[in-house]
Amino acid sequence: MNDTSFLGLVQNTALLLTVAFIFDVTAGQWRTEQSLFRRALVGFILGAIGIIVMMTPWTFGRGIVFDTRSVMLGISGLFFGPVSTTIAMAVTAAFRYHLGGTGACTGVAVIITSGVIGIAWRHFRHRPLSEISWRELYLFGMAIHLAMLGLMLTLPWETALRVLSSIALPVILIFPLGTALLGVLMVNRLRRARMEEELLRTNTLLDSIVENIPNMIFLKDARELRFLRFNRAGEDLLGYPREELLGKNDYDFFPKDQSDFFTEKDKEVLRGKGALDIPEEPLQTRNKGKRIIHTKKVPIFNAEGDPEYLLGISEDITDRKQAEEEIRCLNDELEQRVVERTAQLEIANKELEAFTYSVSHDLKAPLRAIDGYAQILIEDHAVRLDGEGRRVCEVISNNARTMGRLIDDLLAFSRTGRVEINHALVDMAPLANSILYELTTPAERERIDFHIGPLPQAVGDPMLLRQVWANLLGNAVKFSAQKKRAVIEVGCLSEGSGYPSAGGHEADVSTERLPSAIPVPDSERVYFVRDNGAGFDMAYVDKLFGVFQRLHNAEEFEGTGVGLAIVQLIIQRHGGRIWAEGEKGKGATFYFSIGEA
Repeated sequence: MNDTSFLGLVQNTALLLTVAFIFDVTAGQWRTEQSLFRRALVGFILGAIGIIVMMTPWTFGRGIVFDTRSVMLGISGLFFGPVSTTIAMAVTAAFRYHLGGTGACTGVAVIITSGVIGIAWRHFRHRPLSEISWRELYLFGMAIHLAMLGLMLTLPWETALRVLSSIALPVILIFPLGTALLGVLMVNRLRRARMEEELLRTNTLLDSIVENIPNMIFLKDARELRFLRFNRAGEDLLGYPREELLGKNDYDFFPKDQSDFFTEKDKEVLRGKGALDIPEEPLQTRNKGKRIIHTKKVPIFNAEGDPEYLLGISEDITDRKQAEEEIRCLNDELEQRVVERTAQLEIANKELEAFTYSVSHDLKAPLRAIDGYAQILIEDHAVRLDGEGRRVCEVISNNARTMGRLIDDLLAFSRTGRVEINHALVDMAPLANSILYELTTPAERERIDFHIGPLPQAVGDPMLLRQVWANLLGNAVKFSAQKKRAVIEVGCLSEGSGYPSAGGHEADVSTERLPSAIPVPDSERVYFVRDNGAGFDMAYVDKLFGVFQRLHNAEEFEGTGVGLAIVQLIIQRHGGRIWAEGEKGKGATFYFSIGEA
């Protein structure tokens, strides 16, 4: 092949790339996922480009011409799909047959083969076309033109040999490269289209988020501090449609003192080039009167690093502030009444019991009222409450009930220290069994393994000892609730004895588990309650029986912290002692002694 022929092929390839580039610019709006009519129109456009390509061929001999239609049709099949490519193949094949000559049938076969390879390649690859690489495009072009060279064997044998010897090398060098270059143009076009779609989806999502956020969001320009954007919540709060807000500044809507305040804060944000948190701002609205808002403002910078916009997010906290003030007043009133009642309790010990009940009634009555009104607001006025208002009412109700339970516990603790002890012989085993039965439901009894060993009798007040067992066993049941299989053991030990296991038999655990600082004399009978529940950290064992001390995290378990203090007071009044040992997450054991029967 001479230099002129080689230059003709190069010019033909350049023409195809130029025409393809023009098509990419002018027809970039066409998408392969369009209607049948649009895909057909794209097919005719591609066919016209193919005809233009075939009008500037390199002529090998009479009736035998070469051009870059194979490049165009292969790329068409790969990127435009079967409909457009089939129409383009029909148009170019008809034109090639019209040109006639010795290689007419071979030319038509090359057209069909190139398009079919492109369609098949598109069908069998599983990743998006926008992810196709340069290497794959070059391999694709090589496959098409190796097939084209193979079709040259359909010519008369001597002609085929002359054609292959002349065009094989330039075709392999130029045509796959032209295919890859044209493919890169199409891939870039697809990537741009995908990026535009993703950008559009992202903007739509961001617009939806901004519009549906319940707080007011606004955007100002950094120079004149004029509003550029408002969301729906901002319109509702201010009482102005965004058409009246956009392009205006604070002085167009708010009193001068408020506008001066807003403007100064805006300038402070822009000067500091950082976010600014304004806990409370007064805001005069059109329809809702004066409101209090919590605002956060942040500058948005341009490419040069200078503030270009100011973004603000404001939350209307008026209702919350009013609720907090009401709660504060209620708390002040409640605290004042507690102080007054406590001072009165110190007047005379003889009137202590009666006066304690009076205080209880006086305190719980307003708490019940607070709880009742909070429940009325929640249940009967739910439509008027927003989410924050409902939450505040629930907080009020829960705190009122917690305070009521605390008052009951305090009264129980107070009575325990003053009640007269009636000594009697108490059967501890039946007492513990009956309390366990009362404390648990049938479902809990299925889940908990109870092991009660022999329990000797004790001398003490039956009602107070019942309170001891109820508090200790109640804690064991409560703090074992999260175990799949809870185990609660009750027994009695003395110096040198083992720990009772199921059925009352001794287990292989020695009394070394007893704290060394608390020996057990031979004459002392020590009862114990052991569970495999939440346990506790031994670092806090000294504070375990204090008033208002909690054994567990308040977020995990409920408790007033008075129950163990009551148990300790009862045991001490019986001349006994109580102690405990445990490990966090593995269980706890409580020991107490009463005295000999």
